[in-house]
Amino acid sequence: MALSTVAGITSAINAGQCYKTSWTKTFGAAAAIGYWYNTFLMTGQPPVGTYGTTMTATQMFGSTSASPVYAPTTGRISCAENVSPMMKHLTNIEVVTATASAAPAWLMLVDFLVNYSGIDMTNANVQTFSNPVGTNGYVLPRYTDGKGVMMFLEQTVVLGAVGIPITQLAYTADLGVPSTVPAAYLAGYTAIPASTPVQRISHSGIAQNNFGPFLPLSGGDQGVRSATNIQFGSTTTGTTCLILCKPLATIPLITSAAANVAAITRDFIFNMPSLPRIYDGACLGFLYYAGGAATPVLYGTLDFVWG
Repeated sequence: MALSTVAGITSAINAGQCYKTSWTKTFGAAAAIGYWYNTFLMTGQPPVGTYGTTMTATQMFGSTSASPVYAPTTGRISCAENVSPMMKHLTNIEVVTATASAAPAWLMLVDFLVNYSGIDMTNANVQTFSNPVGTNGYVLPRYTDGKGVMMFLEQTVVLGAVGIPITQLAYTADLGVPSTVPAAYLAGYTAIPASTPVQRISHSGIAQNNFGPFLPLSGGDQGVRSATNIQFGSTTTGTTCLILCKPLATIPLITSAAANVAAITRDFIFNMPSLPRIYDGACLGFLYYAGGAATPVLYGTLDFVWG
């Protein structure tokens, strides 16, 4: 049963049904103002994560007991062991940086679900994703209906000296029907910039027609179950990875510890009474929006309770 009262939360904490974890991430190079980055492949604690090696759907789990077929994903932030049949919730986020020019910034906690790696940016033909079905095949983990699931492209090998436009991206929407990112959106989109570094969400940026952290969906679609294919309008060197994730919570990083300010806290009981659910096997990590040109070192904590 989901926790829905302060008394219930207090009782669960007093019964030891709670967990606090900490994390830290260090950027390998300076972030550019106005771009989003994925911290999953960055050094720190948890250590550097890994993706699949092909365009076949690779599911991302936090524990083997959530799905015995798959090994746990490296690089995910711990959220305690599985608690079924009880439900686990996020109660609090804290985040701080000692890097003075890293703030202001914005962080988004997501549950990574699936990745399609090795997308070849030297190929201008349609590239098809594989979503095998079967005992060891593709099932969208945790959010099986796809509602609220979003997708983004992360650069995994530095883009070459020529920018590259996305001309097609097809997917299966939350209702199980084929869909595409609207051609009008892609036509107006500014091409992925030349020399885009690794770990940057490549379609984000400061140009008028850049997208935010997530690729837009067709009108009426409320999420994504799987990816179908992608095509670029020109070629260059480099590879990218398409990732499906479920956004869970956000927190602003207003200033840095260098200004003698305590960690920024977001409370999901009183401050923002939402208690986001954290499923067994969640593969948690942060996306980061750079408000300053810096090489951030980030530290934070997450609090969970279940009942």
